[in-house]
Amino acid sequence: MYICLCEPVTDRDIKTAVMTGCRSVRDLAGTLGCCRDCGKCVRAAKEVIDAARADLHAIQFHVPATAHGREDVPALEGSRPHAQRLTVKCA
Repeated sequence: MYICLCEPVTDRDIKTAVMTGCRSVRDLAGTLGCCRDCGKCVRAAKEVIDAARADLHAIQFHVPATAHGREDVPALEGSRPHAQRLTVKCA
């Protein structure tokens, strides 16, 4: 879906930008060019940014059940133990 019509920017473009490091509407304006002209897309762009950041957070901090030592939950077939390690950096 198009979010900005002044610069043809879609929600997919914004999600991709968030996955590559954009964190704010200001970042998007500098990277994709949206949210600079008429400003009508700012609210929608912010909503897409927030949703994409939440998705990114969920992906980054997903912990497989076997990482917690739960033997009752089988590991994925073909999974490797080193692929299930998780490092969390606290601020």
